[in-house]
Amino acid sequence: MSNRVIHHQRFNEAIDTVYDAYVRCVDEDPVIQPVFGLSGVGKTFSIRFLTEKIRAGGKHEVLVVEFPPIRSYRAVIDECLMQFKLSPRAYKNEAMALAGLKNQVAARSVKLIIFDEAQNLLERKTGIDPTAMGNTIKYISNKCEVSIAVYGLPDAERLFKGDDQIARRSLAPFYFYPYEWVGDEFKSFRNALGASIQYLQSLNIETFKINDLDFAKRMYVASSGRVAFSEKLIKEVVRMKVKSAYLEEFEKAYKRASYSLFLSSNPFASDAKISDQDMAMSYTSAMDQAGAHV
Repeated sequence: MSNRVIHHQRFNEAIDTVYDAYVRCVDEDPVIQPVFGLSGVGKTFSIRFLTEKIRAGGKHEVLVVEFPPIRSYRAVIDECLMQFKLSPRAYKNEAMALAGLKNQVAARSVKLIIFDEAQNLLERKTGIDPTAMGNTIKYISNKCEVSIAVYGLPDAERLFKGDDQIARRSLAPFYFYPYEWVGDEFKSFRNALGASIQYLQSLNIETFKINDLDFAKRMYVASSGRVAFSEKLIKEVVRMKVKSAYLEEFEKAYKRASYSLFLSSNPFASDAKISDQDMAMSYTSAMDQAGAHV
């Protein structure tokens, strides 16, 4: 259950966008694909699914590197080497380390490197220059002849701003943002929520109807339009081992599973009246908190 993923429009678009970067490398035209998103939208699940999809083909490998705060430009290469179970100490300088990485990429038939948590490449305390770090990413892609997908919070976009070289080397960024609260965006959110409701029903848990608008609005306010976060609440309800899941159960699940910095009340409380303004406020607050475009 912990690996359960709801396939919805934005999730599928994220998969397709980065898979295209992999295909381009197979066609000997490697690129850099930026993916920027908020916490809780499903970036980690999308990386896991994409990795399994490529490996299932049996021909190529994917290297996934999740970065801690980085203290030097060579540390980026070292983190990649360590994913291959190699010690960076075996390489005397950056050039030798990059050559070692290139050899491993070729030997393992790696066609896609995924840099996750890329905002940590810009850890402010270390004085990292975004342009120089962006050049390091471009340098790895060029030397290893591999596509690179750069996943990160919105702040990671600084890696690509003000550097014409990496901008030319990169495709347009994919913004893995929450669904908005109106129109087709909200419809896509409700479709994904409907799949979660069906999941509860498949477990013989009595719950809301798929088209329950009031519940959808409450879940939207709770999640700020992030499907992965709504899934988190669904999983919490299942963990409670209840036979029915209505407002009382979701109110308890929200209290247990949520750490909200901008909601002052529980959206699943029976006396809560959810308005369109509440939905808009939830979305814009989450976006502002993440430093994303609204």
